[in-house]
Amino acid sequence: GLSQMASPSLGLDFKFPNQFRNDLDKRDFVAIGTAAGVACAFGAPIGGILFAVEEGASFYSTGITWRGFLATSVGVFTVQALFQLRSDSWKAFEAHFGIHRDFGLYNDDQAKYSQHFWWYVWEVPVFVAMGCFQGLMGALFVKLNARLTNWRRKHIAVNQTHRRVAEVLLIALVTCTVAFIATAHSPCRAVPELLQNSSEAGSQLFTSLEQITPSSNSDSDSDVADANIIGKLQEYGEIKDLQQIRIRYFKPWFCPSGYYSTMGQLFFTPLANALKLLCHLGEMQEDSGHAYIFDFEVLVAFYFVMFFLMTWTYGCGCAMGLFVPSLAVGAAFGQMCGRGVRVISRRAIGSRVVAPNVHTYAVIGAAGMLGGCTRMTVSITVLVMETTGAMQLVVPIMFTVFAAKWIGDAFSVGIYEQHIKIRGAPFLEEHQHSSLKGENFLASEKLRVSEVMSGDGQAMVVLPPVAKVSQLLQLLDSCKHHAFPVSPDRPTDSSLEFHLHGLITKSRILKMLEYRIGILVEGQDDFVLPSHHDDLLQMKHKLEDTPFKAKPASLIDLLGVMEARIDLRPFMHRTPLVVSKDVPLTRAYRLFRTMGLRHLFITKDAYPKVIGTITRKDLTEELAGLVLGEKAVTLSDNPIYSQGTITKDEGRNPMASDEGIPLGDL
Repeated sequence: GLSQMASPSLGLDFKFPNQFRNDLDKRDFVAIGTAAGVACAFGAPIGGILFAVEEGASFYSTGITWRGFLATSVGVFTVQALFQLRSDSWKAFEAHFGIHRDFGLYNDDQAKYSQHFWWYVWEVPVFVAMGCFQGLMGALFVKLNARLTNWRRKHIAVNQTHRRVAEVLLIALVTCTVAFIATAHSPCRAVPELLQNSSEAGSQLFTSLEQITPSSNSDSDSDVADANIIGKLQEYGEIKDLQQIRIRYFKPWFCPSGYYSTMGQLFFTPLANALKLLCHLGEMQEDSGHAYIFDFEVLVAFYFVMFFLMTWTYGCGCAMGLFVPSLAVGAAFGQMCGRGVRVISRRAIGSRVVAPNVHTYAVIGAAGMLGGCTRMTVSITVLVMETTGAMQLVVPIMFTVFAAKWIGDAFSVGIYEQHIKIRGAPFLEEHQHSSLKGENFLASEKLRVSEVMSGDGQAMVVLPPVAKVSQLLQLLDSCKHHAFPVSPDRPTDSSLEFHLHGLITKSRILKMLEYRIGILVEGQDDFVLPSHHDDLLQMKHKLEDTPFKAKPASLIDLLGVMEARIDLRPFMHRTPLVVSKDVPLTRAYRLFRTMGLRHLFITKDAYPKVIGTITRKDLTEELAGLVLGEKAVTLSDNPIYSQGTITKDEGRNPMASDEGIPLGDL
């Protein structure tokens, strides 16, 4: 309720601002909140807003874009400010902002990413092949997780709290057990020579940090050697102690002194930290023949184990993310591919001049796996570039992500769309033309709206303009519809037509009953709206009362008014959207998706009577203002208009009554 400046939980309800108290803005705020959450979690403001536009919003809107742009920028700035205050609050004004990467082992002023990520033109087909394979693995992940989710819905339902908690505990137990066993039985490997206390290079590395400041313009042998030492220091960030470097990056666990656990390096650490190691550890010495940090068999084991755990955990009873697991699995696959391509290229060319970058493959592999699971393209490319700093890898990442989406779509939908389908939500995704999908036709292209309408075969539930409160309550209890047509001609079967006078939602009826608005006294035939402007606004506020939900009919106190009548006419939507029965279903689909409709009425009039037409020029704001001014002059003698009840919301409000009084959005 924060977007509406009210909260039922906290009991807050501010009267101002009230511009966001309608369904349209509420949906936009959900998408904007998604963008801000992703941006703050990964430190990627542009990637966050692109994620909301690509996956979180039904269709593109400039309003969502600029408001999401503001939200993500403020959110990431706040996170960076808090990060700096936590590390050193006394030097907050001297600190360099914008150099921290969420998935980086060191800051941008230490790691010059443009020098440590590169690719060759002949590697493009390799990247595409990686994307194709990861598209297949993403489709496999979606298929397996969908079957597991369907099984969960039958045996571990949402209302079975104890079973859901037991499953989460079992997942935690299995994850910890696998990580512990892998670490306990891990092969041991000697730490890099420069990190051994006994070696002369290690002693030099330890003692030279504060002393060596080579000139960037000097070409002497000593300065070059000093620069190499500093480069090796920067490999491990700002840590200035060999023991701390070994503890952070090369933990021994069950290995003897001077060795580290190759399995524990990836398994017995937070998954986000494992992703950082896969993408960055060793990259700064990539061009100088730096030894591989991770054994190939460790990468294979990490890939399959984490793929299994990712498939199992997504969709369980607690919040389990998808981004970091899929990125880590993809980075491990990228490291394996990079190692293989490097060996093959050296054997084929026989020279070390052409040396594929293993960490380039790790970053591209991470993006490809995430694209194979979610089928997003633009947002993933930008998000990976922002979080890893690999700005020069934009073209390979784009090729890989596109290939992953292309192959994955051939076998399944994305994981988000799959879960929406499992939950049965009526999500309307963007329709592609049948020629783009490689099919002869879409089913909706061969149908008319009259062939799928719900009123075919049964009488529609129609409310009279003036109804008894007791009869209205009985209808609300027996019917689960969200809204009802209003007409004095109530049909008894589906073959009878009726004149549509308007549409009113169930929530609006409940609000009217709760605040006893529209109740007619004995002898009164029409409900009279308040003539004073403030009273009218107060009534409008009660009927909207967002985000407070309407009470159920059973909890509303209607003592003394059960036999009274209620007038629905001033509060209904008088001009709901109506189409002919011969309209193609695809057009109705586009109307629902682009206009956010919930209901669409069908008429039998195949040849409606036309009284006029409008063009794009008739919809311009200038012409609308001119017509409104003429209308104001014509109706200047009307007391309702003279009291200023026309508000700035009337132009976009579909629930204005015949008197011109806006009463809220659907």
